[in-house]
Amino acid sequence: MEEIHCTRCGGSRYVKAGKVRGLQRSRCGECGYFFTDTAACGKPASMKALAVLLYALGNASFGMIVRLLGVIPFLNRPCLCRLRLAVLQHCPRLVESGTNDLE
Repeated sequence: MEEIHCTRCGGSRYVKAGKVRGLQRSRCGECGYFFTDTAACGKPASMKALAVLLYALGNASFGMIVRLLGVIPFLNRPCLCRLRLAVLQHCPRLVESGTNDLE
């Protein structure tokens, strides 16, 4: 059986504290944080970074990125546009090449 660790501080001391949504709830004995032992959700940061770079370069549309990565849209369009602007601010060569126009 795997050891359960606190998701906030990483401590291994815990006590059972009931159930929530059918999952065992635990309270950390070191920091007092309540947590459940569940798998991480969401997409990896590397996949999100790839999607942002593809979109920021202006060579891939939103729909094309979804098809290439084979996933449902995990970044909504406004979020992707904000990330694109952030990439363009930190990459002056992209701005010089004329790819800083938004749709």
